Amino acid sequence: MSAIWRTIRGYILWSYERGSLHYDIMVTLILLFVFVSPFYINFKDKPVVRNPHPTSVAVIPDEA
Repeated sequence: MSAIWRTIRGYILWSYERGSLHYDIMVTLILLFVFVSPFYINFKDKPVVRNPHPTSVAVIPDEA
């Protein structure tokens, strides 16, 4: 059981060397969170709907 806690502690403290299996697992989990979470979490970051300026010019074609 202590080996499991050591592994979890290593993940939390980011104490694994670059290129090791545990480092690759941590980076993969972070990338999955970044790219997959917008599909499942509503961050409410939609752009504001802007109406056109009220004094805009309307072009109407001539009937002739």
